[in-house]
Amino acid sequence: ADGQESYAVAQSTYNLAIVYEHSGQTDNAELFYKQAANLWETVLGPNHINVANSLTKLANIYANQSNARAAEETYLRALEIQQINFGPKHVAVADSLFNLGRVCMKQEKYDEAERFYRESAEIMEAELDNDNPRLAVALYSLANVYHIRAKHEAEYNTNFAAKLTPATDHTHDVALSSQRLAALRTQISLRQRVVRELYAKAEPLYQRAAAILTDIYGADYPTLKIIRDELTLLHQGQASPNSVSRAD
Repeated sequence: ADGQESYAVAQSTYNLAIVYEHSGQTDNAELFYKQAANLWETVLGPNHINVANSLTKLANIYANQSNARAAEETYLRALEIQQINFGPKHVAVADSLFNLGRVCMKQEKYDEAERFYRESAEIMEAELDNDNPRLAVALYSLANVYHIRAKHEAEYNTNFAAKLTPATDHTHDVALSSQRLAALRTQISLRQRVVRELYAKAEPLYQRAAAILTDIYGADYPTLKIIRDELTLLHQGQASPNSVSRAD
């Protein structure tokens, strides 16, 4: 009887958290999701899927509060439990990986975001239909990581290259030897190659996401304009001249 009562208390606590969340009382929702996770852990064990469900809801609250670090830690714990229960290739695992990519992007942790989004998209491609909008969103999000990284690399490269361009008034603080200048120009050329590779990764992902959404919702779907705008910016970035001659 005690077990049944404890289970009922945990379920009621979780249900109350949902009610508070839907009514916009996020502080109460946060508190009750925490309590529900603790109660489920006590009643059912630390790796029960009900614990993961409460933690996922709690992580969503953190993410909506822009508490990305807490959200990341909580999603990671939920992911661990989901992998134990479902294995590594379940759609619930893909959703948690996607959520982790999202909060890593908020923290500008692009390498981690890329990995999480890529793993999420790979699972969705294997487990969902090719015309599933969740797959389109995962592909679009992964494309965004590559696009943002490319823009950052290109901006850094342009600023760095400008410092190596000889000034007409010869007022450089530091005179660079021709050998040193050549080495730095080679580094810039290598970074340019990285930028082009990132753009090349982003473009087909945007196009696939757009194709899926077009098939599902038609050409006037609002998100498609966002993707088309991203593709336009990407093409402009690919076409931008660089102030240092390419050596490759």
